[in-house]
Amino acid sequence: MLPSPEPNPERDPELNPEDNESALSAAIKKRLSAGEEPGVTEQWIHFCDAVRDAANGWVNRKERKLKRGYGDKTIKETAKRGRTNTALSAMEAQRRARASLASERNEAAGISLAALKAERASVAAKGRQAETEAAPIRCVAELLGTDTDSERAIWWL
Repeated sequence: MLPSPEPNPERDPELNPEDNESALSAAIKKRLSAGEEPGVTEQWIHFCDAVRDAANGWVNRKERKLKRGYGDKTIKETAKRGRTNTALSAMEAQRRARASLASERNEAAGISLAALKAERASVAAKGRQAETEAAPIRCVAELLGTDTDSERAIWWL
């Protein structure tokens, strides 16, 4: 009697369910990313058959014998999870885009605010300089008894 060969998980997909799952998930993701919506744009049975065809999920296609892990229920649950993951990743991408736009907007607002503050400081400095230059004229205007308003004093003198 010959000894029975050792089971090889690498060659037998039924012994290596991770390969089944990755092939199944990849086939489902491919169909979903192509715009197929099972139950909406395509009947579930056709979607499941197409996924099994793409992922080699048949033992015998003519007799409709499935490999373990390629049943309709498994495919439906994986597809629903895939839609959820797709929606969550889209939400995360939108959140990052909003955060990026907000930071750009805040950065631009900070730059313009800094420019406005600098402009206000220079205008105030020019105003103080003009008042300093007009001080002696106002003193003379007060001595003469005219109006102490800077413009009128300069006009009188």
